[in-house]
Amino acid sequence: MAVKTHKTIDTIYSADTVEWCPIPELADVLVCGTYQLLQESEQTVNSASNTTDNPDCDAVSTDHPHSESAEEASSKNRAGRCLMYALNHDDSVLNEVARCDANAILDVKWRREASNHNGAVAALFATVDSVGGTVVYKVSQRETAIDGPDKTSAPSSSTHDAYALEACASHTNTHFDEACGTELLNLACEWTYGMGKHSIILP
Repeated sequence: MAVKTHKTIDTIYSADTVEWCPIPELADVLVCGTYQLLQESEQTVNSASNTTDNPDCDAVSTDHPHSESAEEASSKNRAGRCLMYALNHDDSVLNEVARCDANAILDVKWRREASNHNGAVAALFATVDSVGGTVVYKVSQRETAIDGPDKTSAPSSSTHDAYALEACASHTNTHFDEACGTELLNLACEWTYGMGKHSIILP
């Protein structure tokens, strides 16, 4: 079976984890989590611009609630971004539609069941990072108004404007490994299903 490179994208930071959305209505959406060890000069630039480049992605605080230790200071050398792409079927091109600056992202997992956003289908995915953080994002389709007597709406026809990304929950694991004297990383995550409830487990 032949394998052909369809598209190459420069994510700037190293691409660490990539997953397509499993929800049929949002199957054109791809999320990439990146990880980068920063030099001191890069760290200064990154800390000064540690905000989202997309106004639709809510900023999530990644600061620890307690005083900074040497281990925590060193963790700031690990930066990342959550990048969202959408496949344009007209020209078979992946277009970046949203991004959020974050700590270094180590894993991304989509919830396999659809969510709801203002009556429309939405999807949730979680990221875990290098400082014990977990962030849950919501992806939904934008709608544009249609002029007419019924004032109806329809999904946006532009790939760049078709999807919205929103950070809707976050949690930081502040436990430390006493034996090693270092903070615990969240290396992976997975959704659980059953009894009508959905949870995220961290191995």
